[in-house]
Amino acid sequence: MPWALSLLGYGDEFVNKPKIIRCDKVGINCTSKCQTKHGFFNDAKDIFMNGELLVYPTETLYALGANPFDEGAIDRLIEVKRRPRNMPISVAVSDLKMMENIAEVTELAKKIYKHLLPGPITMLLKKRAQFSFSLTSGSEKIGIRVPKHPVALSLIDMVGPITATSANLHEHPEPKNMDIAQDQLGEGVSLYIDCGECEFKGPSTVVDVSLPSAKIIRKGVIPEGELLALFDMNGKSA
Repeated sequence: MPWALSLLGYGDEFVNKPKIIRCDKVGINCTSKCQTKHGFFNDAKDIFMNGELLVYPTETLYALGANPFDEGAIDRLIEVKRRPRNMPISVAVSDLKMMENIAEVTELAKKIYKHLLPGPITMLLKKRAQFSFSLTSGSEKIGIRVPKHPVALSLIDMVGPITATSANLHEHPEPKNMDIAQDQLGEGVSLYIDCGECEFKGPSTVVDVSLPSAKIIRKGVIPEGELLALFDMNGKSA
């Protein structure tokens, strides 16, 4: 489905201010990757490769995007979000192959991928790629998700893995829409992509699947009972 987008922030009067892209088809359900021919994905890629930050939509909450392999970009994200450095940052990918390039994907993870992804689940896996200490807080595991949103998936196809932490200040209201994100993060972000309200308006469920058995680490929009029933997970929510 084509997307008609309006672009703000490209005139001289907006120099040094964030670029804002708004979809004028908000409310129309898109079930595949974004088909827009607009050049904003190129703008997003330039911002990403320059170590700057961007806000993009997912089905759960708006996410704060940075290059997970750029230590400077991750430090900037932590500063803008005012996030404690002992909290790891999750990463979004667009498919299983991309996931396997950066993490050790267990059989249980593949089962979850088959049945529930793309969708509102973040899986903790043992990392394969070399990420900075700032991203993982020194952990051998990394949180990975595949968002069920056409813009997010198309963006990731273009730039590769991207950070997926929520686009808000630490312990502030959740960014259920772009305006909440912009109100909190302001000019610390170079590009905002606005696709209206998020579908679930809540965080993803976090599941540790780095071992043969699994454990729910954080409750989210997928009910705990549904996961326990589907995958015979042991352990309680942390």
